[in-house]
Amino acid sequence: MSGGRDPVEGNFGESERIDEDDVPGEGPPLRVIGRSYAEESFLRDRSLPYSEHAEIGLLAAILRSNAALDNYVVARLKPEEFQREAHQHIFNAMRALHVRGDTIDFVTLAHQLERFGWLDQSGGESYLRLILEYPQGDAVAEYANIIRDKARLRALIDVLDESLRECYEAKQTAVQMYGKLMRKIYDSVEAFVECKE
Repeated sequence: MSGGRDPVEGNFGESERIDEDDVPGEGPPLRVIGRSYAEESFLRDRSLPYSEHAEIGLLAAILRSNAALDNYVVARLKPEEFQREAHQHIFNAMRALHVRGDTIDFVTLAHQLERFGWLDQSGGESYLRLILEYPQGDAVAEYANIIRDKARLRALIDVLDESLRECYEAKQTAVQMYGKLMRKIYDSVEAFVECKE
């Protein structure tokens, strides 16, 4: 059985001997395909993108100067783009007052929130006072852009998270999943571009 393996001794013939130079030494660790994202430390206990300073800063600026709502960028901002529910309610109430041509101040805002049934959900009058006392800032367009950018990042995270779950379910091929993910990302980017125009 020349050149073959001896089934009893387990020895290799000359043609199957392994050259020592072919034996891998210590090299870089192999990349593991399919490592669970839950194992990656940078994803543990992560908060969604959000700027408290931008959200409160914009609401405070509107309370100090109602004309801030006439700014082109601020006027196109949607309540749902705020991360905190309280801020969504407050901004919605501010817009309702502005559309009617009413003054937006502590009293009218608290009254509008109460009419909508949102005062308690918005932190009550104590939280409105906190917003009123927030440090002065008038860069309303910049605040609105920060809020919108964080909202788009959260939307993108939702898209990726949904796609990740679908990949684990493995109900479609990898090629189908790539195509579906690219379409979702494209739609998300298009929505962002429309808001910026």
